[in-house]
Amino acid sequence: MRYYLRRYPAPTNTPVARDTIYGLCTVAFLILITNIVNSMTKEHARNPLLAKMEEDTRNSIIAKIEAERDRRRPAPSLAGVFEAIKRDPDSVLSNETRQAVYGGDPNQRDILSERHRDYLDRLEERYGRYVSEDRSRET
Repeated sequence: MRYYLRRYPAPTNTPVARDTIYGLCTVAFLILITNIVNSMTKEHARNPLLAKMEEDTRNSIIAKIEAERDRRRPAPSLAGVFEAIKRDPDSVLSNETRQAVYGGDPNQRDILSERHRDYLDRLEERYGRYVSEDRSRET
């Protein structure tokens, strides 16, 4: 599109200004993309055994809640479930995961146990205050 209105001359510095803005936006975009890619690769590079421990923990919590529901009892509060898991964090791990954790390097086992406790703390902080409600008895 041409900038031409009868009596007004075309601006002389428009291409320079446009190129400067495009260049600055491109540099900012590249910096942001490299930061995003670095953070994503760090997230995916974490220990797969830790991911398996977290999965076992989630499955155990869901199983405990469903077991109470199947017995026609009200679901337990999540704070109680988290306290029981914290007393014995290895109880929620599957046999396969437990063997992988304890069969490896003791230093790695300590690191994994610490990260697993951190994960439990995050879960408790986020969901610990949830209490089940029986909506079938509400009037």
